[in-house]
Amino acid sequence: MLKSKNDAVGTDKRAEKRKKINTKVNFFIDADITKAKTVDISDSGISFETERPISMHIRMEVNDMVLEHVAELVWCKRKKNGAMAYGLEFDKDCQGFQEK
Repeated sequence: MLKSKNDAVGTDKRAEKRKKINTKVNFFIDADITKAKTVDISDSGISFETERPISMHIRMEVNDMVLEHVAELVWCKRKKNGAMAYGLEFDKDCQGFQEK
């Protein structure tokens, strides 16, 4: 496991070192109906839980290679500018590069 300088203070819990990348990602979410249990609701939103993470397929091109993965949504947050940021974890049994 690679460690970052933040590990010394216990703030970075990432298993692998991150690398900056700037490429478009295409993704599709499994079209199955997923059952969930509500946690709470208000006039402006709802919170719910699922038995397993929401899974999706992603595809992106990097250096004339096509990267395809199945990934699970593990976190999301709204940014100050209104955009959304998402964190996904790759399924370790389904990953790899392919020649373009």
